[in-house]
Amino acid sequence: MRKVVITTLAVPFVLLVGYLLLVRVYTPDTIPADFEYRSQDLTVSAADGARIAATLHHVQNDTAEIRPLVVFVGERSLDRDWNSKSFSFRSGARLARILGGAGFHSIRYDHRGTGDTQASLQTRLDLELMINDVGSVARAGIAQLQSMQTNPNDSSEIQNIFFLAHDSGCAETLAALASSQNQPTGVILLSCDAAPTALDQWGEKLLFNMQRQGVDATVLDQARAEWQEFARTNQLPLSMQFQEIAPAVKPPPDLIAFREAVRYMASEKMDHFRGVAKSIAIQTRIESLVQRGVPVLHMIGEFDEELPPTSIGHTTDFARDLSKKYGGQSYEFVVIPRMNHFLKEQDEAVQGPGLLLERMRPFRKIQPAAITKILEFLKRNSSNP
Repeated sequence: MRKVVITTLAVPFVLLVGYLLLVRVYTPDTIPADFEYRSQDLTVSAADGARIAATLHHVQNDTAEIRPLVVFVGERSLDRDWNSKSFSFRSGARLARILGGAGFHSIRYDHRGTGDTQASLQTRLDLELMINDVGSVARAGIAQLQSMQTNPNDSSEIQNIFFLAHDSGCAETLAALASSQNQPTGVILLSCDAAPTALDQWGEKLLFNMQRQGVDATVLDQARAEWQEFARTNQLPLSMQFQEIAPAVKPPPDLIAFREAVRYMASEKMDHFRGVAKSIAIQTRIESLVQRGVPVLHMIGEFDEELPPTSIGHTTDFARDLSKKYGGQSYEFVVIPRMNHFLKEQDEAVQGPGLLLERMRPFRKIQPAAITKILEFLKRNSSNP
């Protein structure tokens, strides 16, 4: 009887462990075989002395050609593989391997407080440090590749440096490249909401999460009005300035939770983050890159459930206007069919509990149409494609 009980308990456990390992390891993607590449972990010194864990994919090259470098900047809450502590998406790691096989060096890193990069709560909330990290990682990647030159007399430098940013990593990348002294070869923006500012982006996601949870439309309208007032004035609306302690008419729980989130953003410890986020004018900085002659590829997925409908709307409008203004040469906006937020191929739109499973599903490959677009962009804009 004991053996039966142990077996009954052990089998589901073994199956669960096996599935989790499969999610973390298995990749269905086809890796181009044009080039061989090797993976190397390294530690990057940040501006404040922090140690940032990173991975460099180094293309093995027998010719004198200097291959381009792609700097990955993932979503703030994810590590270098684009995983969180609990969930595995692995899109960053998989995409880096695809680019390596196609002949592109890449470097990606753990954001502060993710993966192997340790950070205090204070530095995890320091958006300015995170922006500086983008440049630190890029410089470290270039230096490491230079040190690996097989010919000691070869002083050639990497001329083609691309940045590939995902979700909230887009705002950090755009801020890091704001100076004309930081002139990349090209920029790829993936699953990026072209909100007016990074602070607007935060508020839109907060409201969208309420909408996905089925919050009453009247409550949602009230929350949106309060957020817009806060974003415009940088002052909490009267309805938020005091805790709801035994009010005559108690607000709905969803509105109370929303107000708590906004109060947190308005708190003293978030002053610096809020100020920097408000200063990152996303649309303006994308246009600035285009004005400087930097090619920009901006892609979102047809089934990206993370982007609020309002965000997709103003992103599409902005992209259309920018493409008209600059003739569509330096800036290209593409909606990739059947692609989700994590760049994976997805058959249909998914909502509710099945959404998380769809994001994590290990058998989903990176959308081939997205890979084609990315590789075309990199090759077209590289001097050594």
